[in-house]
Amino acid sequence: MVSMLKNIHDKISHRIVSKQKESDKWTGRLCPKIQKKLDKYVEWAAHCMVQEAGRGVFQVTSFKNIYLVDLNMNNCECKKWELSGIPCHHSVACFRHERIEPESMVHMCYTVESYRKAYAYNIMPLRDKARCEKMYGTIVYPPLYTKVMGRPKKNRKKDPEEKKDKHGGLKLTKHGSTMHCSISGAPDHNKKGHYKHENVIPNEEVAQAGEDYDDPSIIDDIMPHTVHADLDPTQTPGSMIFMMQEQVLCQLKLQLNLFYC
Repeated sequence: MVSMLKNIHDKISHRIVSKQKESDKWTGRLCPKIQKKLDKYVEWAAHCMVQEAGRGVFQVTSFKNIYLVDLNMNNCECKKWELSGIPCHHSVACFRHERIEPESMVHMCYTVESYRKAYAYNIMPLRDKARCEKMYGTIVYPPLYTKVMGRPKKNRKKDPEEKKDKHGGLKLTKHGSTMHCSISGAPDHNKKGHYKHENVIPNEEVAQAGEDYDDPSIIDDIMPHTVHADLDPTQTPGSMIFMMQEQVLCQLKLQLNLFYC
């Protein structure tokens, strides 16, 4: 554990020092890789046609495609400027139309100043073990080694889905499948256990037999249906259903009288 941490400490220290020396040689506002990418966009911008729409909005035609660029919002319809922070060649064409330096529109995180701030700190080197302070804590020992019989396994234990046959293909397992008897075709047993299930009625047949069977004693427990006049709205004067029923009867009587007349 201590040697691993010391190795990580040495690698991080070496990286910080190398980045500090590398950034001291850079000139300009942007990092070299970002500047190279921006120069490529400047070359591509020569093939774009710019048409100003007013108030920082432009229409850019590039290879039969039309894009809208808004310099106030720092975005383009191709979305490269918004996602990366580096202006695309459509926006660079608009910068050229407005006499704006493309380097000034790149995000601040790509500048040499931000790069140097990221690697401005140092990781202090470690002292020798003899100079370390004694903590008098609990001594940590390595785990006990137990010798196992036989040759140690080199391959890991594979899942049933990962097992392969002798030809190299995946070996299918019967995990999750239901066995069926080859004699009767019933599930949950094979032909070896057929004699145990020979006189057993399947569950589906038992359920179907229970549904088809009618017990006459159930009818005795059913109470006869009785209608109470107080609870029947058709027999209660003043209720809405009773009044509607009376109106229908009156209309029928009038029709019959007109018919016989």
